[in-house]
Amino acid sequence: MKTTIDRNHQVARKALLQKSAVLLQAVNGVQPSTVVEYDDRPADEFELAIAQQTAVASTQISNGLKFELERIERALHRIESGSYGICMDCEVSIAPKRLKARPEAELCVDCQEAQEFMQRASRRLVSA
Repeated sequence: MKTTIDRNHQVARKALLQKSAVLLQAVNGVQPSTVVEYDDRPADEFELAIAQQTAVASTQISNGLKFELERIERALHRIESGSYGICMDCEVSIAPKRLKARPEAELCVDCQEAQEFMQRASRRLVSA
């Protein structure tokens, strides 16, 4: 049993490291810029709006990629500490199929669904 767990953790570690490498390349390729450059010619309002939207989108993409990298780092740390594959909320084993699909998963399916439900409910309350 220990050998199977070790093998599964090695597979997960390899997948996490590969995913991390891809995300790092993407983060390095996305340069968030919040400053819109203005030249001497009169600027069209539409062009300025597009430039500002692009800057915001770039920052959001970069932040999203960084968040994913942080999740991967936490998963790698859990592998090293021996807590990988255990739900951080209910402390039940996370299904192997879930870990294969999302090796950075911190929560079991039930806890993830409950968290997402609460987030949706919170957003509805805020927007009401």
